[in-house]
Amino acid sequence: MTSSSDFWRAQLEGYKMERGLALPFDRHRLFDSERTGRALIAEFELSEHLTQSFLDYASSHNVTSFQLGLATFFIFLFKLSNGQQDLCIASVNANRYRPELRDMIGMFVATLPYRIQLDPYATFEQLVEQVRDLCLSILEHSHYPLQHIIGNHHSPAFLEIMFDFITVESDVERVDLGGALLEPVSLQNPIDMAKFDMMLRFVYNPSTGISCSLICSEDLFNENTVQLLANRFSCLLHQLFDSNGMLVIGIMSIEMAGAVYCPLSPQDPSQRLRTLLEETQSRLILVHELAGDKFDVNVSTVNIDTMVTVEKMLNHDDIDRLSDVTVMGDSIAYVIFTSGSTGTPKAVSFQHLGLTMVVSH
Repeated sequence: MTSSSDFWRAQLEGYKMERGLALPFDRHRLFDSERTGRALIAEFELSEHLTQSFLDYASSHNVTSFQLGLATFFIFLFKLSNGQQDLCIASVNANRYRPELRDMIGMFVATLPYRIQLDPYATFEQLVEQVRDLCLSILEHSHYPLQHIIGNHHSPAFLEIMFDFITVESDVERVDLGGALLEPVSLQNPIDMAKFDMMLRFVYNPSTGISCSLICSEDLFNENTVQLLANRFSCLLHQLFDSNGMLVIGIMSIEMAGAVYCPLSPQDPSQRLRTLLEETQSRLILVHELAGDKFDVNVSTVNIDTMVTVEKMLNHDDIDRLSDVTVMGDSIAYVIFTSGSTGTPKAVSFQHLGLTMVVSH
């Protein structure tokens, strides 16, 4: 126990236990005796493509799905808290730290703090590695009781932010235990209760993919805020796992050709896509294989996945066609539209000079 005590003391050294994250609350915190416990839940499912990209990333970087999901949650909290770098949240651990406990029936889970000190200049890959090392180091000391970890701090703020990753086996209908048949029973009308200020839950089902639930306290958040936060996290997952090298090639090709780049999301409603196309009067749209059918047939599209091949990338003959392209510093490089939640989306344009300065730094 002494080594575990020293481990947790070192893990939380210098951390202000009573300081909560600066999240975008809609209301001030109530006393515990006044809280209703009601929850607001926003859910979304990852597409088959995005689920596979998530799992492939975890496999190729030698991390578990839990560790990768936790890393994305830390990034999300970093953004929500306006760059707060010292983050500590709670998560449940299986607490089967010894081989003889792995197959034993019983409740061993423990709630533990996961603290990370983010480097805002680190890459996502570096953060994932940092989170993996954190989780592996905690595993050896997961048996240490939470009440001993927090000591005299009766209400540490990290217990209000929870992360969970659940893997379910959809094809297991019954389990035979020596003649006793066990089968899962789903709750038809689950009660929406919030035990924490905010909880992010991943659920992975090999048959249906990954879904996410953002569960927030109604005492602190409005319903539209929770939905907005869930949309932002969904967008973050797409930015991390839905991109590929073709996106970079496409953007650089547009800029080098002297054209203007305007990002369009396949997840946007059809009406918004039509509105943006009318506003930009785009003559050509670069798409990837999974987004080719998102636009009207009367719009000219080019599938970059079939256009860019290894043979063409090794052939530099076409590079001479760019010799006559002139791009000035005040030329428009790209256009981004507002969400349009209060009306028609508005365009904001950015010049090549600004883009060059960002890239150079």
